[in-house]
Amino acid sequence: METLTATVAIDLLSAHRLPGLDAAARASHLLNWWGIDSDDLEFAALPPYLQQQLISQPEPPADTQDPRYDALLLIALRAEYRGVTHLYLRRCLREAGLGDYIVSPGFEHREACPCCGYLTLGAHGEYEICGLCHWEDDGSQALDVLSGPNHKTLAQAREHFARHQDHLPLDKWPHISKDHP
Repeated sequence: METLTATVAIDLLSAHRLPGLDAAARASHLLNWWGIDSDDLEFAALPPYLQQQLISQPEPPADTQDPRYDALLLIALRAEYRGVTHLYLRRCLREAGLGDYIVSPGFEHREACPCCGYLTLGAHGEYEICGLCHWEDDGSQALDVLSGPNHKTLAQAREHFARHQDHLPLDKWPHISKDHP
């Protein structure tokens, strides 16, 4: 069985998914990523014409089907796999019909979400949204204080996560401990 690095597996999966994006999905990804700027590492990988358009045009284009935006869409698709486990990548490759590979575990530093305890966040308190439980990390660790962006307390969010975790991809990200919800 062939071995792939996590980066190669993510590139394969992203390239495989790109042609299947419908207009609404393409528009959503472009809207979410149109704010990328020259300070972002991924920006340098974009073609010069797209870099210029991102700098000069404040809003995403109306014609989201244009293949000239595929490079930015690939960045968006790759980002969905940040911090995922090598076992999750292996399963995704198999389910996508791309083959059965061994995926070597990569290391990408991630922080634990205060709600679900999975390593999904790039940094604490940066208002990043957890890809698993959808908690927006405002930096608060208090259980009974209302979180403005989440419209509920951390305790309420943990309770909600516990009730719905049977329907979530718990193998996608590493978990910090068995004691955390």
